[in-house]
Amino acid sequence: MKGLKVLLIVPPGGYYAERWSGGVLMPPLGIGYVAANLERTNHEVRILDAHVLGMTDDDIIAELTGFKPDIAGLTFTTENRFEAFRTASLVRDILPECHITAGGPHVSLAGRDTLEGIKAFDSVVVGEGEQTLVNLANCLLETNNVSALSKVAGLWYRDDDGLIQSTGRAPVIADLDELPFPARHLYPAPEVYNFKFDVPGKGVKQFSNLMTSRGCPANCNFCATPKVWGRKVRMRTPENIIEEMELMVKDQGAEAFWFFDDTFNSNPKRVEKLCGLMKERGLDKMPWFCEVRVDVMSRELLATMKDAGCYTIGFGVESGSQRILDEVIRKNLKLDMVAELYEWCRELDVI
Repeated sequence: MKGLKVLLIVPPGGYYAERWSGGVLMPPLGIGYVAANLERTNHEVRILDAHVLGMTDDDIIAELTGFKPDIAGLTFTTENRFEAFRTASLVRDILPECHITAGGPHVSLAGRDTLEGIKAFDSVVVGEGEQTLVNLANCLLETNNVSALSKVAGLWYRDDDGLIQSTGRAPVIADLDELPFPARHLYPAPEVYNFKFDVPGKGVKQFSNLMTSRGCPANCNFCATPKVWGRKVRMRTPENIIEEMELMVKDQGAEAFWFFDDTFNSNPKRVEKLCGLMKERGLDKMPWFCEVRVDVMSRELLATMKDAGCYTIGFGVESGSQRILDEVIRKNLKLDMVAELYEWCRELDVI
């Protein structure tokens, strides 16, 4: 059966808050995963990164009228929700019959509020979107009846009477190896993102981002990760990660890797095995970055990572006051651990 046409949109306001100077942006992994899962189930998918392409309303209108999607899905955070709301209204004006949905951390935590305030949306996806959006598309394809969405877990939606309903959270995807790799062939060309950094001793490199786990065991009161992904960390196998990395080099010309995990080193043994496979496959010649948890880091693990190509790491501290960390942020972190990790980085030349 021929599937629906689905347009996944990064609105002109972007997805991430601007993190770096010089217009550096990274490709949006979330909709890449959703697109790949939709393609695997025979739906026709396009990704429209209106932000990185610098698109105007007229540009977006041209894409909408040319493709005529059955479903338009927007992804955004709290920082750029207003640009996304404006884009959703634009889609509604141009394609009145299109089902407009949204995903991402903002709507995962404010689903009802989003539907109450923004009439352009028909539904929003809570948490992981890969399977929920496929189920939504299949449901609309089979019945074209909004009421049937009551059977699709992971949604807030408007029923036939315009009332806002919830289907609860969908079960998390237990085995991340089962997911297809992000549909990077649907992104604009890598150079458009200007995702480049100067690596000491190696020059400017084109980075490519990937994610090897979901979830975080911590419960910092400022962070949405435990509420969106869960506190249980689900991890891809090292073999599956290496397969994706090799494809990224072959198909996208990746020169360096940016691991976008919240807690890359949650399982040190997995990191050690991954680093060993990088060396076996020659990927240790490519520089890479990751974010780590201070309280499970060791000098030995850092040395292993450095030997496999890691040239820089990131780790959150949030405050130089132990009292603030304990009582306000509620982060399981001791400042003497931070000082110790900083010294290891200096000794091993990890910036």
